[in-house]
Amino acid sequence: VQSAKEWNNHLHKWLRKRGFKSTGPDRCVYVRKWKDEKSDDTKTQVLGIFVDDGQAFGDDIESLQPELEQAFNLRWLNELNTMLGVHYTWKVENGMVRAVTLDQRAYILKMAEVFEKELEGVRPHSTPMEPRQVLMSDGENEDDELIDESIPYRSVVGSLLFLSRLTAPTLHFAVTQACRFSSAPRKSHWKAAIQILKYAIDNKDKLTITYDNTVEYKGMYAFSDSEFATQD
Repeated sequence: VQSAKEWNNHLHKWLRKRGFKSTGPDRCVYVRKWKDEKSDDTKTQVLGIFVDDGQAFGDDIESLQPELEQAFNLRWLNELNTMLGVHYTWKVENGMVRAVTLDQRAYILKMAEVFEKELEGVRPHSTPMEPRQVLMSDGENEDDELIDESIPYRSVVGSLLFLSRLTAPTLHFAVTQACRFSSAPRKSHWKAAIQILKYAIDNKDKLTITYDNTVEYKGMYAFSDSEFATQD
C-alpha cells in the first residue's frame, strides 16, 4: 500500500510541475490547457491514470510522449484498443474521431467460462430482473433458505458489479439489489443473480456505451416509476 501511495505522490507532483491539474471529482484524471502561440487557440491534453496504466487524449499528444518517456520507463501503444478489460472501437471519418464505443465482451465471455457450471439449466431472460420483483433479506417464504457457502454468490455479483459500473449501466439497478444480500444470500437472491448473469451473457454484443459527437445533445431526461400514491 505504501509503495502505491509513494508512486501516486511522485506522479502527481511530476504532472503538476508540467501544468497538469487534477479534475477534482476524479483525481485520476489530469488536464493541461495552454494557448497556441500561432493560432491563439486553446489546446487541451487529458491524461487518465489507473495505477501504472494510462490513457492520453487531446491536442498535440505526440508532444506529450517524449516528456513521459524521458521521465518514466513506459510503453507507448498508440491508439487505445483495450485497457482494464474494456475494449474500445473508434469511428473515424476524414481523419477525425467521430465516436468511440466501449464494451466488455471478452470479460463477459470469461464470466461465462468461469461460471459455466452454475449456468447449467438457466433459461434465457428478456430482462435482467423480473418486473416488480422485490428481494427481501428474510426470503420470499419459509422455503427460501440460505444457500450453501460453496455457491459463488459473492463472486458472481462482484463480477457483475464491475461490468455494470463500466459498460453496462442498464444492469446496475438489478446488480445493486443482488449485492445487498452478499452477507447472507438466499435461494431467491441466487436465482436473481444468476438471471442477471445469464442476461448479460446472452446480450453481450448489446451491452455497450457509445460516445458520439455527431449526435446533437438535447439534454438529460430522468424517469421514475414512483406514482406518489401516498401524497395528497
